[in-house]
Amino acid sequence: MTSPAEAFLGRPVRTTLDLLKKPVPATPVAINHKQNEQFNRRHGAVKREFKDDDLVYAEYHQRNTKSWIPGRVVERKGSVNYIVQLDLEGRQRI
Repeated sequence: MTSPAEAFLGRPVRTTLDLLKKPVPATPVAINHKQNEQFNRRHGAVKREFKDDDLVYAEYHQRNTKSWIPGRVVERKGSVNYIVQLDLEGRQRI
């Protein structure tokens, strides 16, 4: 059962009694999860996973320039880090 004010606002109405109650503390895990969701939603972050021998582009820095060059995933080193064999003189970059 909702009050007319709740139906109009689409949320529970805050009263002075609500101010007297202490808020339930959120756990650090819940806070971190919520922060990750907000960041991903705001910045359009997408989780990508690659398998061995997938073709990818890697950012290559040489002197004061950077470019994207093709490469092949050799090994996964972490949740977002990979060893990539670049098609450039057989060098490896992480």
